[in-house]
Amino acid sequence: MRKTAASPEERVPTPFSLCNEPKDAGVLLAFSGGADSSALLHILDKQAKQYGFSLTLVHVNHGIRGKEADRDEAFCKKTAERYGYPIFVTRADLPALAKEHKRGLEEEARRLRYEVFARVMDETGAKILVTAHHADDNLETVLFRLSRGSSLKGLCGIAPTRPFGKGHLVRPLLGVSKEEILAYCREQKIDFVEDSTNAELSYSRNFIRRKLVPDFKRLFDHPETRVARMTAWLREDEAYLDSLAKEVVAKATPKGIPVEELSVLPAPILRRALCDFVTEKTGIEPDGNHLMGLLELIGQGKGQVVLPGKAIALVEAGFFTLLVAKPEEDTSFPPFGAGEWSSSGVRIRVEAGASQLKNGKSACVVAFDQEHPLFWRTRLPGERILLRGHHKEIRKCYREAFIPPRLRDRMPLLCDGEGVLFAPFVGKRDGDLLQEQPLYTVTVEMTDEF
Repeated sequence: MRKTAASPEERVPTPFSLCNEPKDAGVLLAFSGGADSSALLHILDKQAKQYGFSLTLVHVNHGIRGKEADRDEAFCKKTAERYGYPIFVTRADLPALAKEHKRGLEEEARRLRYEVFARVMDETGAKILVTAHHADDNLETVLFRLSRGSSLKGLCGIAPTRPFGKGHLVRPLLGVSKEEILAYCREQKIDFVEDSTNAELSYSRNFIRRKLVPDFKRLFDHPETRVARMTAWLREDEAYLDSLAKEVVAKATPKGIPVEELSVLPAPILRRALCDFVTEKTGIEPDGNHLMGLLELIGQGKGQVVLPGKAIALVEAGFFTLLVAKPEEDTSFPPFGAGEWSSSGVRIRVEAGASQLKNGKSACVVAFDQEHPLFWRTRLPGERILLRGHHKEIRKCYREAFIPPRLRDRMPLLCDGEGVLFAPFVGKRDGDLLQEQPLYTVTVEMTDEF
């Protein structure tokens, strides 16, 4: 006889059992009013009464769905009142915040939510933040990261727990499928609201959820459960490999890490050690392209690689080390946009539209919007630009272009989050495809100041 699967209520672990917090630690539930968080609230309510922990709800109204968002907010308040728990509600103008912080709506929404969660945890003294991510969310995350060529760390999926603020973030529903959550809501007569934007296929995750996951479920029996098991094993593998890499990084001296020691490491440990070292120094994790450059740097035992965050990785006197520039955007230059101005013997004209289709040393076409900010600054020591398949040192390019030495350190460079995009009299970086963002033509010429 086939054994009946335990209900979600029986399988969902308590928040404190997923992290190193006491049983009476305060719990904060991120509550959207959807099926997932509504089912989780129903379960946490029973656990709170059994184990005696306090429970608080938090809801964020992003201000992007008008009356529907107001409906969700009202539903969450009413639900909290019915259960008898306090609720903190934050209303925001997400489009305005995204524009101010130069981020996309999805990225800014996530940043806002977790900023609010951290603040409410501080105000209430809660030590555990609970979110309603489930097994299907984990499957979607793995598919999304797989399509982007993620590392093993990315393929580990959504972690069941991680440090957050002054406590921990936990996800008790990761072992429960969306189908089981909806069935549980029906059986327990749990009301919930639905977000209409979940049906919009313009969002990558929605496309995966609506188009790909159903096909996977037709092909395979409960792929979300199989992937949940796989990611749990992968997290164990990743934790072990990362511990070995951290032992290498811990031995770094003020000079850096000896290249001789790095060059004999197994590839899985070397990759992680390089990533950990860079992240520790810059706060930015290198992507796949930068990691390939770092591996090549170690293999050659000489040279340098320009990294995001205005950092340069280089091998110097037998050590792998980093130079990190502290100054932010150079405010002596105007913000990027249409107009004309002169600086350091150079006149720069920026025109809306792709009026010059061919990129060259004195002109280029660039894409710019609030999600892809551009700015002007001067060069960093040893900085390079990728031209015709080779990373060329800008200082050397200036010399070859016969730019006077006194002007080379003051020459404005057009940059983005990845580094130098366009160096006047040198050229535009390889590999930047023009998408559907607004296009601008940048033209430079020497003035009499030269």
